[in-house]
Amino acid sequence: MAATVTVDGTIGNGQTLTDFAFSNIASFKINTVTEMLELIDTSDRVTNISIAAAATMTVTITAPNTYVVDIDN
Repeated sequence: MAATVTVDGTIGNGQTLTDFAFSNIASFKINTVTEMLELIDTSDRVTNISIAAAATMTVTITAPNTYVVDIDN
């Protein structure tokens, strides 16, 4: 079953995502080489979110198939 991933925080170049929900996410991973949070949807499209400036990143499961990712500098 696809998930919803909500991202909250400052990402690459000082851009801010506030409670931005990505739906139909099949998987997500942290790419340590590119310093990206990769969200892969059910159509295999990848959304990359820079975490290069992150000091902490917290992933919380808030309900079945619902995740919140907080990225803090």
